[in-house]
Amino acid sequence: MEGNNRCGKKRRREEVGRSIGKIALVTGGNRGIGFGICKQLTFKGVTVILTARDEKRGKEAIKELSDEFGLTNVIFHQLDVTDNSSIMSLVDFVKDRFGKLDILVNNAAVGGADVPQPLDLEIPWEERLGILLKTHYENYELAEACLKTNYFGVKYLTEALLPLLKSSDSGKVINVSSNYGRLKHLNNEELVKELGDINNLALERIDDLAKFFLKSCKENTLEQNG
Repeated sequence: MEGNNRCGKKRRREEVGRSIGKIALVTGGNRGIGFGICKQLTFKGVTVILTARDEKRGKEAIKELSDEFGLTNVIFHQLDVTDNSSIMSLVDFVKDRFGKLDILVNNAAVGGADVPQPLDLEIPWEERLGILLKTHYENYELAEACLKTNYFGVKYLTEALLPLLKSSDSGKVINVSSNYGRLKHLNNEELVKELGDINNLALERIDDLAKFFLKSCKENTLEQNG
């Protein structure tokens, strides 16, 4: 009997997923690029799950999409990508509500460094980058928070949502990245070559490099280790 109930719930979720069309989930959707992505997807008729760490700001973003643009096919769910319980709560919500996920946009991120003053966006890109590299300030706490969000958070969330993405007939994962983090800015030629060899790069190796980066940061040997 219990098995029949589970099958019945699964069929109902699949029917809801088919009837509602494409489902997208956007992390860090309450402002900036994430908010813009949510807006464009909803304009195209996609049902969007807008997530944000701050519940108040997330709900304000939903209200803005509804009041200013008349968009109602967007739902808020709180998400902190550094918190496994928050990730699993979101996964359970998507599974119970839709039974699938068509698009995952990993957009939530933190900078990992501070700058003395905001950069002038009117300045050409390469000049802005030069200023950032010369004036930015980083320490172990900032670096740890950055990797927890921008790498490990993305990794764990994607892994947790993978079964729902596979339930879609066209599941996609989109990772939003910054031009600041390109390989050419690393001073270690061997590391650049290794990270650029995508076909032979193992996930375990990336994990090890992330931990090595934090160790170098703590020991103040970042420049020495390239």
